[in-house]
Amino acid sequence: MPESIAHKKLDNGFSYYILPDDGERGKVTVHLVSTVGSLVEQLDERGVAHFVEHMVFKGSKNYPGEKTMLTLDKMGLRIGRDYNASVNSTKTEYHINLPEDNWPYLQQTLLLMKDWVSDLQMEDTSFKIEQKVVIEEIKKRNSSVSPYLNGTILEGHGGLGTEAQINGITAERVKDFYDKYYTPDKFALIIQGKVNEKKAAKFIDKIFSAIPINVNNPERSYIDVTKQTIIDSNYKSSVRNSKHTLVMAFKTPSYAIDSHETFKNNFKHYLFSKILENRLATYPDRSIAETNINKGEILPGSMMYNVRLQGRNTTSYSAMLDNFCKVVAEARTHGFTQEEIDFFIKEFISKIKRDAKANKVTFNEAVNHFLSGDVPLNNEEHYELLIELQKSLKPSDFTEILTAFTSYHKTILFDSTSDLYTSEFTKAYILNKLEHIDTEFTVLPKYQFVEPNGNFVIKSKSNLPDISLEAQMPIAIKKKTTLGTDLYLLEYKNGISVVVNNSPTAKPKIRIVSKHGLNDLPKEDQPIFNESLDLFGKAFGENSEKEASSFLRQYMFSSRTDISKDNFEFELRSANQSLNYENLLKAFYLVVANEKKPDTSEVLKKLNSNKQLDSLNNIVFNQVLADRMFRYNQLFKRSFKDSYLYVGGDLPENIDTLISTYIATIPVLEWTENPPKNSKINKVIAAEYVEDRKVKTQTRASFIFKKQYSKDYTFKDALIAQAIAEDGYYRIFEILRKKYGLIYALGVTGSGTKPTKTSLVSLRYIADNDNLMRNKAIMIEEILTPMNQGNISNEGLEIAKAKVATKLDLYFYDDEVISDTYLKTALEYGKLYTIKALNNAIKNISEQELKKQMMEIIQVNNL
Repeated sequence: MPESIAHKKLDNGFSYYILPDDGERGKVTVHLVSTVGSLVEQLDERGVAHFVEHMVFKGSKNYPGEKTMLTLDKMGLRIGRDYNASVNSTKTEYHINLPEDNWPYLQQTLLLMKDWVSDLQMEDTSFKIEQKVVIEEIKKRNSSVSPYLNGTILEGHGGLGTEAQINGITAERVKDFYDKYYTPDKFALIIQGKVNEKKAAKFIDKIFSAIPINVNNPERSYIDVTKQTIIDSNYKSSVRNSKHTLVMAFKTPSYAIDSHETFKNNFKHYLFSKILENRLATYPDRSIAETNINKGEILPGSMMYNVRLQGRNTTSYSAMLDNFCKVVAEARTHGFTQEEIDFFIKEFISKIKRDAKANKVTFNEAVNHFLSGDVPLNNEEHYELLIELQKSLKPSDFTEILTAFTSYHKTILFDSTSDLYTSEFTKAYILNKLEHIDTEFTVLPKYQFVEPNGNFVIKSKSNLPDISLEAQMPIAIKKKTTLGTDLYLLEYKNGISVVVNNSPTAKPKIRIVSKHGLNDLPKEDQPIFNESLDLFGKAFGENSEKEASSFLRQYMFSSRTDISKDNFEFELRSANQSLNYENLLKAFYLVVANEKKPDTSEVLKKLNSNKQLDSLNNIVFNQVLADRMFRYNQLFKRSFKDSYLYVGGDLPENIDTLISTYIATIPVLEWTENPPKNSKINKVIAAEYVEDRKVKTQTRASFIFKKQYSKDYTFKDALIAQAIAEDGYYRIFEILRKKYGLIYALGVTGSGTKPTKTSLVSLRYIADNDNLMRNKAIMIEEILTPMNQGNISNEGLEIAKAKVATKLDLYFYDDEVISDTYLKTALEYGKLYTIKALNNAIKNISEQELKKQMMEIIQVNNL
């Protein structure tokens, strides 16, 4: 195992992995992964694996009854957003996101998960409520059913079970399944993110070692599908409007990739699939419209060569099978060519270079190691092994695979109601063709390699020339302020302020976010400028519009401009994975500082033909107007004293100097437009009940509350609105979902708007149409009325504030938060907050303040 991770398997079989380099900044994610998926279920256990996943949150030995959910609530975690669980065909996974550097939360999470592995409870009340919730889930979504299980005892099993099966199971049956499969040898703990590794490992050893060894371990949890040949003529593709498809899966036992030899074999299987796919795709007989071949896994212990042939309307299944057999026969006779082997190895290595990751072990690699035994490789080791294979792999290395694979047991799927079907295409015909490939197809022309069309999307250009730009003298940094981990502010004397986000996971982009928006323009010009926005920024420097577009494409750059009533945004981003960041900065300088005014006649022509402007009266579309629109465009982009600039990505060491050279030197414009402000603020509707997004059986119901203040509106007021929304979420979940089992999905929003001095709280849920009136009555009586009366316990206050704080902690560094919401909040309230300052602001919300505003905002009259 690579040295960059901590990995251990305890005496009772429980495994754990600590991946310090794979987490997101500011966040630690704890995963509990099990080898138990829905396809271990017997006929009388259908849907039980998924049901157990629901019951995990309903109480355990050390967290009885509601204490599991209460513990998570007190950590400020919300189900779905911050923690969740899922079951697929071959594994179950639980995960909890935690703020970084919070040992009490991590310790609590590990104790919870220890109970989930060994000490779950099955209370009747919780069981019955979850039965309703699971049935609701079955109604809402379709199970994914694997066609490769047709003909086995698992045929048609999609994991969720049916409504009748869930209604028929008992708490005892679920507990039996739990006791049989929830054993330490079937679980692994995976921690992503920066933690005290020694402290965490010691605590994991202590609590998980106490789980007893499983003495009743079945030899194999999943059926072996490699020992049976199945021909199914009733196959219907799950893809809508798909072409007629002949599917052939050649099945063989799988193996762990844990040595150089198995790595070589696995890569040979990959190349074999790619080469055979390309030969079929380029075969002269055009009866096959599309070919796809890959190596996949059906169930643990079983792999397959999955061949999917889509036929043209004028062909037949027989002709498609014939062409497949001819391609295989020719390859067996003459072998693969060195040219095609070299081509696909080179293609794969170039992808590895372009998608280069740091020398770290990822979560998916740790999961694969636990489930399949595949040993993780860092990028350097992976690359070296591939180069070694590139030098050594020869056509003779594929002879054994070519000779053997059609003799494997197979699953063959087609549709006998299709126009491609003919009566001769029977099981005997298919198997006879595959068995006698070598004797039936003997005289075939030798294959000439043809490169595939459009094999991959270009994601990297590494040898682009440096962008030529007139030499700029860097401006001295006035002040540098740390805002967080690898996040800081650069301030310059000319008023330019740049937020720098230096993270390998941040998207490479440069943004302007201005506090000025359409409301800062004369009212009559607002709709015109809104429609003019896409006419600017098309040409810059010495480049015409066409040349500028070609220039940006060459460097894999693209721009986006957006405007709202309150903010203007401009962004230049890069899709080049081999980006020279200095070129992005130079391009930004050209686009913003050296923007060329577009042709006036073209601007007026487009504005005159814009139907969105047809309703405007007394507007003269002339050069004066066009000049005015361009001037607005320049003001929005360069009124830097009223904006924040953002520079994000995996940045070079000299980024501060580069910013001082190419951003701080852009000429600053003073905002000159001061239209008369509307001193009258529109009165808001205090409370609304809205039903929307109606479907056949369900509707979203929303309770929307707004409160307008006469006092100065502060950031603290906005935080209180968020806390009130979180308290509403907690109450809805506890009452409508847990107490009554009436809803499945819910959501809330709490926010504030300083210009209008308004707080907003929106509480939402999705319910059956038959239950809408009952839900509304319960909502008003048991949730909203107590909120209107300011009834909140100390525990409720603690939970509401914790949920606001944890959300800010967990998602503070998210790319879209840092580059957008964070900057707009700072412009609105006049301050760039650190995580510590945000937590202090939330901590300082008093019980009296929250109760007072809750009573003011949550109004139940007229609902």
